[in-house]
Amino acid sequence: MKKLRYIFFSLFFISCFAHMPRYLKKNFTYCYEKKCTNIDTLIHIAGYFRESILGENDLIGKVYDVSKPDTMGFMNFILYKNGMCVFGFHNYEDSLSVLFKELQKNKNDYFYKGGPVYWGCYQIYRDTIKLQVTNHPSFMAPWMVYEEWYKIIDRNTLQPIAYKRLDIDFDDKNKTIQQMIILNPQKHLPATFFPVKEKPESKYSWILKRKWFWCDKKQFKEWKKKKQ
Repeated sequence: MKKLRYIFFSLFFISCFAHMPRYLKKNFTYCYEKKCTNIDTLIHIAGYFRESILGENDLIGKVYDVSKPDTMGFMNFILYKNGMCVFGFHNYEDSLSVLFKELQKNKNDYFYKGGPVYWGCYQIYRDTIKLQVTNHPSFMAPWMVYEEWYKIIDRNTLQPIAYKRLDIDFDDKNKTIQQMIILNPQKHLPATFFPVKEKPESKYSWILKRKWFWCDKKQFKEWKKKKQ
């Protein structure tokens, strides 16, 4: 009896944390359309953007000293022509080009499964790119879902202008979405483009395997059938 109870609760917890909760799927309003966004006519995309941050940012979880530029934090992200994006990756020991080269060899890397990176999609509103991204938490870890806005300055530069959490409102625990937070440009410096010869391919991301991520559920079924 104890063994059966243990199995039941184990399956219960796994099912709870392996799948995104329904309210988060509702909050994640952008969806994958599987079409070219023509974003390459507005900015460079054969590489990645690096956003430097001074001060507190809950996505990084650290506080940096504004008077010491060497303590600056950063977030890297890639925007793909198909409307997908990946956010929050880094490589402490080697350059990102080394990491990207390794990812060409290992398609089952943590980068594609979720790990510390956030996958999602973006939409373009005139001179602003709006991202919605989510992590893919391991067992017992929380889901973290964000919306980030960037104003296009030029083909190499994006200025972060606003963001909000889509999984929790710290000011009102009864709400699951924050009000949009306008960012201080003195603490959130422009994101700068860095070209690379090879970059991770979005087709290997775990998020493509989730039906809720697709705008057209029929397209998802066709894509899934081809993958089998």
